[in-house]
Amino acid sequence: MVDWELAVKIFLFGLSTVFGSLAALIGAIYAFGRILKLLEKKGN
Repeated sequence: MVDWELAVKIFLFGLSTVFGSLAALIGAIYAFGRILKLLEKKGN
């Protein structure tokens, strides 16, 4: 017998964790790109 309520909670938690880490990664890459552009402008 499967406890579907618990299974759904675990699945949703895993899904939100994956998307949360993906969003953090994209945000970090975006911020890193912005910093590089600012450094390039200061260098010129």
